[in-house]
Amino acid sequence: NGSNGSKGASKVSEKQIKRLIAIAIKKGYNAEQLSGMVYKKYQKATNDLTKEEYDVIVSGLEKLADKN
Repeated sequence: NGSNGSKGASKVSEKQIKRLIAIAIKKGYNAEQLSGMVYKKYQKATNDLTKEEYDVIVSGLEKLADKN
């Protein structure tokens, strides 16, 4: 699947990104660490995630024990 355009899977909204960061912070990670995790898994920036990728990251974070 070599499509590069903005067509296809829709990207996450700003509201979803804020929620993702809030979940990461609750789990003891900062926004920079979250970006690193996203890049390691998908080789893209957090705001370039598709909604499907976002769901995978959210569920993964929610399974983690709180670091605090």
